[in-house]
Amino acid sequence: MKNETKWEDLPIMLSPIQAGKILRLNPEMVRTLAKAKAIPAIRPTSKFLIPRDALKEWIEKNSQVVE
Repeated sequence: MKNETKWEDLPIMLSPIQAGKILRLNPEMVRTLAKAKAIPAIRPTSKFLIPRDALKEWIEKNSQVVE
């Protein structure tokens, strides 16, 4: 894919919009998953933030190769 961003170049804390682009989900689904504790997230205010490195670990841990 063109214009791929390296993980290290992403912000340490991702918004639901940014995480949604990575996961190819809409931001509302990211919020729903975060609220259900299905993905790593913190909520220091009324908004969810998704730690970049925790999201990467979660993706690696929960990914399966489809054959």
